[in-house]
Amino acid sequence: MSGPVSPGAAPAGVEARIARLLTLGTRVGIGLLAVGSLLLVAGGASPLGRSWPRLDPAALLADLVALRAAAWLWAGLIVMLSTPLLRVATATLGFARAGERRMAALGAAVLLVVALAVAAGMAAG
Repeated sequence: MSGPVSPGAAPAGVEARIARLLTLGTRVGIGLLAVGSLLLVAGGASPLGRSWPRLDPAALLADLVALRAAAWLWAGLIVMLSTPLLRVATATLGFARAGERRMAALGAAVLLVVALAVAAGMAAG
C-alpha cells in the first residue's frame, strides 16, 4: 500500500504513467517532424518558400502513406500538441480514481476549455 498523497499530487502510479506518456509522445512527435523535414528537404522545398496546405484530417493517412512532407509535419504537430492534453486527461482520471474530486474537476475544466477553443477555431475556419 502506498503512503499518503499530498493534496494536488497525483498518485505515484499515475505519475509513472504520465512520465511514460510524455516521453513516448515527445519521441513520436519529434520522429514524425524529423521525417517530414527530411521529406521536405529531399523534395527541394523550403518551409519559407510557399504557403502550406491546410490540415485535411480525412486525407492525412493517405498523405502519410504517399510520403507527403506536409502530412508528416502535420502529424508531428498533432502529436506534440496532443501529448500535454493526454497528460491532463491521464492526471484527471488518476485524481478521480483517488477520490480527489476538486483536482479531477479542475482537470476536466481544463480539457473542456481546450475542447471549446478547438471547436471555435474549427468553426472559424
